[in-house]
Amino acid sequence: MFIPKVYDGRNKTFFFGAAEWFRNRVGASSDFFSVPSQEMYQGDFSNWVDNQGRRVPIYDPNTTRPREGGTGFARDPFANNRIPQARFSTLAANYLNVIGNVGLPNTGATPGSSA
Repeated sequence: MFIPKVYDGRNKTFFFGAAEWFRNRVGASSDFFSVPSQEMYQGDFSNWVDNQGRRVPIYDPNTTRPREGGTGFARDPFANNRIPQARFSTLAANYLNVIGNVGLPNTGATPGSSA
């Protein structure tokens, strides 16, 4: 190949190209995932149920102890499934003060339900 006053064909010519892309075949999901109710922001999980309507217990991590017989560990649940606000971390308490009523659920579903 010869291009007058530009390229005489004696030097080597290299071409480089690259391409990268992502194809999302599934699309966006409209499912709700773990959206806390208003009462959960206050530490009240007394109405939290699974998809079969069974109450989900909340365990106190400060009560972790070895089980008798040495197989695993046991914890005590919080009384009435309510976490005392005094046990909230400083970060969580500050976050709750910042968000106020912004971003709270507004679906009208039963509090604590899987809906």
